[in-house]
Amino acid sequence: MHELISICGVGKAGTTQLYRLISSHNEISGSVPKQPIYLLEPECNTKEKYFSKCKFDLNKNKLLDANPDYFFNDLFRDKLFKLFKKKKIIISLRNPIDRCFSQWSMNRTNSDKKEFINLIKNKSNYYKKSLYYEHINFFIKNVPKKDLLIIFFEQWTKDIDFLRDKLSNFLEIENSFNYIVKKSNSSYNNYHLKRFVMNSKLNFLKNKLPNNLKSYIRNIIVDIGNKPNLNTNERALIQPLFENDIIGLSKIIDIPKNIWDDFKI
Repeated sequence: MHELISICGVGKAGTTQLYRLISSHNEISGSVPKQPIYLLEPECNTKEKYFSKCKFDLNKNKLLDANPDYFFNDLFRDKLFKLFKKKKIIISLRNPIDRCFSQWSMNRTNSDKKEFINLIKNKSNYYKKSLYYEHINFFIKNVPKKDLLIIFFEQWTKDIDFLRDKLSNFLEIENSFNYIVKKSNSSYNNYHLKRFVMNSKLNFLKNKLPNNLKSYIRNIIVDIGNKPNLNTNERALIQPLFENDIIGLSKIIDIPKNIWDDFKI
């Protein structure tokens, strides 16, 4: 029986790097594309149809997809849980302030950080997608402990050997991934360059490049230009908006010390 491995979030917490690392293993077949949305299609109502749409190599027993929307979207989650009884869920969390700022930085059309702060204060989607407690609680209640892995972006990006060991133990496979994680989740510093690189007309070319080469090229491109950062005062302006959610989260999972210094947990 095939086992589905789903990286369910969160956005801007290294899901692409996790997908590339895990799918590089010779026992695992990754979906094409990495972030499928087929579960939203009414006609995709069996796991066989999903497998076909994702172009999995069914000669392999472990199949991988990655979609941050699984974390928040009830329609995605309901379909995922209905169709796949045998599944493992991986969730990467990131300091919510950094997560939403990274997403804004990726989508921004200017460098005005006041715009970002106002969007958070007005509880835009950037803010809502950085609230974790309710969704993590759902996964804890609905996924057996042995089938749920929650990791932290700030921790695994600094210790890739730790990540590889953690994944191999969780997935019950040898630690023989064939992908080098060098940089994870960097936003493009130059807006115009970002628009060019993310142009969908280039997808035919990008899909032909090996993952290691794509990461190498991207790591060069993202460093062109000036990277926006939040200073201490700017972080303090929005920190209270996330405080209660993080307090609730700390009561249901263990958050490693000193990785989210904005919060007293």
